[in-house]
Amino acid sequence: MDNDKGPGELPPAAQRVLERARRLFLLRDLRSVVAGADRLSYRAWAQGVEGCPSAAEENERAARTLGGEPVRDAFFLVTAFAPQLVETPPEGTEALHRLLGEAMATPGFQRLREAAGDDPVVAAYGAAAWVQELLAQLPQGVKEALREAAAAQEERERAQEELSRLQALLASLEERGQSIPPALQERVQQAQERLQALREEAGARTALGMAALQEREAEVRAVLSHAAATAAGEAREFDTCVRGFDLSAGGEGRVSPEAARAWKELLVRLPHLRQLAQELGWARRLVAGLYRQSPRGRTEMVGYRLEAPRPEAMAPWELALMMGPEPARLDFLRRAAEGEIWHRRFRGRERMGRGPLVVVRDESGSMQGAPHTLAVALEWALLEICRRERRPFASICFSGPGQVRLFRAPERPDHRGLLAHLSHFYGGGTEPYQALALALQEVERAPELRRADILLITDACFSPPPREVVARLEETRRRRPLRVAAVLVGADPGPLGRLASPVVRVQDLLRERDALATAIAAVV
Repeated sequence: MDNDKGPGELPPAAQRVLERARRLFLLRDLRSVVAGADRLSYRAWAQGVEGCPSAAEENERAARTLGGEPVRDAFFLVTAFAPQLVETPPEGTEALHRLLGEAMATPGFQRLREAAGDDPVVAAYGAAAWVQELLAQLPQGVKEALREAAAAQEERERAQEELSRLQALLASLEERGQSIPPALQERVQQAQERLQALREEAGARTALGMAALQEREAEVRAVLSHAAATAAGEAREFDTCVRGFDLSAGGEGRVSPEAARAWKELLVRLPHLRQLAQELGWARRLVAGLYRQSPRGRTEMVGYRLEAPRPEAMAPWELALMMGPEPARLDFLRRAAEGEIWHRRFRGRERMGRGPLVVVRDESGSMQGAPHTLAVALEWALLEICRRERRPFASICFSGPGQVRLFRAPERPDHRGLLAHLSHFYGGGTEPYQALALALQEVERAPELRRADILLITDACFSPPPREVVARLEETRRRRPLRVAAVLVGADPGPLGRLASPVVRVQDLLRERDALATAIAAVV
């Protein structure tokens, strides 16, 4: 042994061996209570944590109460094709084994599995939400007993690691043929005695925790199911929000890790947007409902009608007759000459050929908080519809003079750009006309025959519009179909009535949300 090393310090060669062994242990992780938790499962878990880092953080916090790896093992059960637990749980994971076994048979856990589907990011989020909700609802006495058992097991594990380290040092010295220092032998003996005492203490604490679970078995089972059902709802909402975020950022509407991290960061970073998930769900339902009911489009088939041939809308059997044998084809040609070919009849929204939609959103100080959150949710819902229609979309945020910011829906995925836009807030005064002029400039970028729409959301009175803004608006309307709609909160329309129609006036943006349908319907 090197003279400059104490009896408890490993030589470099032994440290490398121990580090390799530790990495192998972490890779295989023999402490899972889930049967068949192989490397594929760990790869999926790594993908889930990449998109939802809070799952790993919750896993560490929950382990202090439940022992083992609660979120990770719940993730394995949520994602496994045929989930099963090991017959004998590893030491220190008895309570987790019992809880997961009870949970698997509950209706709530089945709903959580269905909500997670085969997406590892959603599954990681759902597993973390389930464990978090479970710990919040467990009876306090049970939770305390489990926490004491987990603390005792953690102490035992530290003692086991210390003994393993000393034993590795002994083996290294023996392999090199060096003498064993008496101090090292004494430390090994003390470590063995301490480990035995801690093992007995941990066993006793674990028994008390298991007894507490048994005593309140029915209550715990109800908590397990309810927590899983709640987590299933949160997982579905998370899935919807992340897919919407990815679509809005220029992606394909997937639960990508980058989109998931950006969505979570948006909620964590911004206190005034903590209600965004709730408001976004309402805004999506409103916009989607108006989108489906619009009489001008082609997204929902409602029947058939006779008209001159248009191959893109002809009934399937008419296409077959047009390409069929001679008698049928001749009959088709005769009816085509008379304009009597059956065509599919649609309603909904025209997916192609629409000009840009520009949202002009007030970011003055009076909009801070819940009104700003709702305005962002409405804009986001409109952006998702435009992405599906391949319709150009732009958003212009404004506040006081000179405070104007333009965002265009990206052609390529840009999650960070969308995050920066949605999290932006000026918090100054209110001067909308520079933003309106910029909106008209955006409208003029599109071909002149296409209809364009502008939606203004604001909460303040304004001075009369500058002549150049009015003149530019009139000139734009002469060249193309253009509609300017406005939502005005708590103020008289005043000069805004000369620029926009309809102008929807509400006293409280949150309490009168349904009134916004009139303005939204004008632009979708």
